[in-house]
Amino acid sequence: MFTTPLERATYLGGTDLDVGHGIVVDAVRNSYIVGGTFSTDFPTANPLQAINAGDEDVFLTKLNRTGKALVFSTYLGGSSFDEPSGIALGPSGDAYIQGTTASSDFPVLKALQPTNAGGLDAFVARIRPTTVSGTNLSLLLRRPAKEKRGGRTTLKDRLSAWPFARRIRP
Repeated sequence: MFTTPLERATYLGGTDLDVGHGIVVDAVRNSYIVGGTFSTDFPTANPLQAINAGDEDVFLTKLNRTGKALVFSTYLGGSSFDEPSGIALGPSGDAYIQGTTASSDFPVLKALQPTNAGGLDAFVARIRPTTVSGTNLSLLLRRPAKEKRGGRTTLKDRLSAWPFARRIRP
């Protein structure tokens, strides 16, 4: 009898560009995947945000321990560019996501900084990915601007300082 070391593998995405940026596994082997998506049909389950709000949005997906069912899957983002850069799990199973947003309408709640200060801002969000969804915390943090060229800094200038900027659409 032949066995393979591959325990499981699956696709996760919609019909446009979907990129995973991080994964964590809880004590009972549920998988939490965070990434960025341009898809308008990314699979959702009990979402906080059921639709892609524009350009690239963050996705957070929780797969059950077998990897065959979505426990939770949501978009998170505003009308512009939103991309995660990390994920961690808290002791109660809340997912903590960090990333970058250019959206002036990024969803915030109980925010340290309730508005985008211009250009790219960092964000951190705390999400409880259960069958009863709810965002516990979402806030924006400012990233210092790249040095100005010719008296102004454009979004393109700011994005060029970030390694993930290669996927920005016009």
